[in-house]
Amino acid sequence: MAFVINYLYVQTRTCCCDNIHCLYPGLMQRLLQAFTSFMTRYSIRPVDQVTVSVSGGSDSLALALVSQAYFKPNCIHVVTVDHQIRPHCSEEAVAVSNILKKQNFNLTSILKIEWGEGKQPALNKVEKNCRIERYKLLLDYC
Repeated sequence: MAFVINYLYVQTRTCCCDNIHCLYPGLMQRLLQAFTSFMTRYSIRPVDQVTVSVSGGSDSLALALVSQAYFKPNCIHVVTVDHQIRPHCSEEAVAVSNILKKQNFNLTSILKIEWGEGKQPALNKVEKNCRIERYKLLLDYC
């Protein structure tokens, strides 16, 4: 399913309305059915406020879209993290935020990791340290 969402996202660049739902309306219904089944199986009930972290990849975009359809309107807070580890990280975070806004997410935020002077992780530990800092930021946000 994530591949399909990724394909549809790429196709939105040629779509007149930039809306993933118009390209393949039945897809969201199938994703929503699978998501609802998962939530029911694990007794997870809809809540008033939900935060979804979106990297911009197909999996997290699909999760955001399905969450938007499953939970109450306007209760989804979508965040993306600017790791500030590569030269274009900030631009990528803004691009993800713009994608989400085009999909009618009203509450979007970009959270920035502040490494401090000379505190960026060593190259052999970048993924691990970014993950730790990202989780800290998300916990503080929630």
